[in-house]
Amino acid sequence: MATGVYREQEQRSNLSVHQLDQRTRYFLDYLETHQLALSSITGADVVKFSDHLQARDQSAKTKKDYWHAAKQFAKWLTMTDHLTKNPFDGVIVSFRTHQFASEERPRWSREQIEQLLSNSAFQHM
Repeated sequence: MATGVYREQEQRSNLSVHQLDQRTRYFLDYLETHQLALSSITGADVVKFSDHLQARDQSAKTKKDYWHAAKQFAKWLTMTDHLTKNPFDGVIVSFRTHQFASEERPRWSREQIEQLLSNSAFQHM
């Protein structure tokens, strides 16, 4: 996709380009699923996309990354005259949680840590 080329020109790592491409494709798939034409999406459509992201069972950081990839893609489309107006302009979204990511994940038990460290991969360290 064009965003990958755009990012490669900015000397991003392959992983960054892959993630941007993946997240941009997710946005395009969302538009297709909801029968929205990229050339005519509105701020209201973008708000519905943010609601869709909010409902996903993912970390706030992941949701934010998907949001920013779509927003960045729309900015690029506007800069290259593929869109006359960026539908993300003026739309403010927060993907915060009440907990830190480290608090959202269950802590490893002592038995789990011992099992991990007893693995042969850790025997020669």
